[in-house]
Amino acid sequence: MQLRRRNLNLPGMSVFEWIEAVMEVSNQHELEVFLISLSAIWYERNKLVWEGGDCNPSHMVVWALQFLEDYQRLHVRPKKKGRRLTTKWSCPPSGRLKINVDGAYKKEEGTGGLGVIVRDEQGRCVAALSRHVYHAQSALHVEAETLQAGLLIAICNQWTKIEVESDSAIIIQSLAKEEEDFV
Repeated sequence: MQLRRRNLNLPGMSVFEWIEAVMEVSNQHELEVFLISLSAIWYERNKLVWEGGDCNPSHMVVWALQFLEDYQRLHVRPKKKGRRLTTKWSCPPSGRLKINVDGAYKKEEGTGGLGVIVRDEQGRCVAALSRHVYHAQSALHVEAETLQAGLLIAICNQWTKIEVESDSAIIIQSLAKEEEDFV
């Protein structure tokens, strides 16, 4: 963190303006150190003014470091997830249709929704469907219902040259299995 004097009118700044300026140029860790240090200084100042005690700078530093350590231990930041690969939709090969399916699940409500879109080799919409899924059991249940809806559209229209695309890895892996899994 660096506050450059040339960018700030330090003599003309109030304490609040100075704190705001520091906050604008600080990252999260620097801000935590800064605010905890201010808190320690303020605590020692109040002890001196209101309790008639003495101000011990070494106690102030030890207290601030211990407080910062406790704070950071209790407020663990989630690790940044790796960036997801960006994929771009592509048209199916000539003579085929692509069925894209996606489901959404609301655990709190036990409901979900599904969406299906079928496109030709030029990306034109041939069919589409969206509907509510009542009494959904899980996200996987909604994804399976979505896949079923997409396949039913193909069956009802007697489309046999199709590709199915979904963001549900479990559903895709299940389709790719060659063994039958009857439960």
